[in-house]
This record gives sequence, structure tokens and C-alpha cells, in this order.
Amino acid sequence: METNLLVNVTEFAFIPLRAGVDVRDEKCSEGAVMAEMLRKGSVAPGVQKNYWGTQVESAQNVHLLLDWDSLEAHQNYMARPDYGPFVAAAQSMVDPAKTSRLMHVTFRPFPPSAAILAPLCQIIQVHFKADQDSETLQDFTNTFQEYVIALEMGKVQGFTGKSTCGWALETVEVRGQNAKSFVALLGWESLSACAREKFEYGGALEVETVHVKFASP
Repeated sequence: METNLLVNVTEFAFIPLRAGVDVRDEKCSEGAVMAEMLRKGSVAPGVQKNYWGTQVESAQNVHLLLDWDSLEAHQNYMARPDYGPFVAAAQSMVDPAKTSRLMHVTFRPFPPSAAILAPLCQIIQVHFKADQDSETLQDFTNTFQEYVIALEMGKVQGFTGKSTCGWALETVEVRGQNAKSFVALLGWESLSACAREKFEYGGALEVETVHVKFASP
């Protein structure tokens, strides 16, 4: 099935910073780069909203999300002559021993802002082998949606009731293998509330869960 270039997508970027880098300090070069990235992201043609934050688990891990009108809109922006230097500046912050990640996710509901801008956003990434059959992937989607419904119906303390999820359009590398990735964002009032609930799934290549306090410039 061909990718629909005209549906709303969210650019989902993970940036593992070099040790000692503080991107919140605009007086240092890396902080200035981050500030410029956020400024450009807020005015780029086709961007509806952008968000960024650092992981609660490790402040050296940055997540940057941008809601785009479409994948085509982002592709057009990447074709601009000033995009190359922009990416190079961002890469200068990355820990060479770690791997950054960029993908586009078709979150539903869209926009994902209600979950992202909760006091705490739980990011769950579930990776499957790229050649996993579609029936298994659909069964997993149903299983996850049932999990979220159970949180809502159970009125779980600390869960804001805001969530969104979707599949990445690209494959990404996970444990040396090409993977198809499912991403979910759940809003929580606090880390302690979130810690009482844990999503587990045994049929995946890997399940990643982190927590981020996002801001939207």
C-alpha cells in the first residue's frame, strides 16, 4: 500500500545529546541551536504546532515533535536549500555513541496536543519486525486500544483521559533489524500515577516506554 502524502502527520524526532550539553541554556552554542530549531519549526510552512521536552528518565534525551499538514509538506520543506545546514547544526548536538531517530506518525486522534501537553506525557513505542504480517499488527492495535479504553472506563487515578496513537510511516532500526513502529502518547498528572500502570506486550521486537514534560513554544 502506498503512503498517503496528504494526510496529517507528526514528525517524531529523538535526539540523544552529548554529555554535558544543556539545550535550555541559550548562552551556549547548543542551546542557541535548539532555540533556532524551535523558532524555525514554529514558522515553517505546513507546520501546525511544535513541541519539545527532555525525558524524565534522562535529561540528555530530547524529543521534538512537529504536527504537519502532510508528509508532502515536510518533504517540501526538507528540499529547501537551507535545510541541510539546519540538520547539520542539529546533528552537532548528538552523542556519537548513540543513535538519533526521525519518523512520521499518523496519530489518531490528530492533533495529538491534548496528550502531549498533559502535565506528563508517556511515550510508548512498540516495534515489530518490518515483515510482520498485517493481521498481527491489526490485532496489536486492537489490543492497545482496549488497554486505553480500560484506563478510561476504570477512571484510573492520574490518567487525564487524553491519548493518541498511530503507526510510523517509515521503518526504523531496532536491535540491528528494520522495524515497523507503533507510537502511543498518554497524558498523566504525574510520574507516580503513571507508574501504577504498565503496558506490556510479549509479541513485539521491543517495547520502549519513557516520560516527557513537553512545552510548545
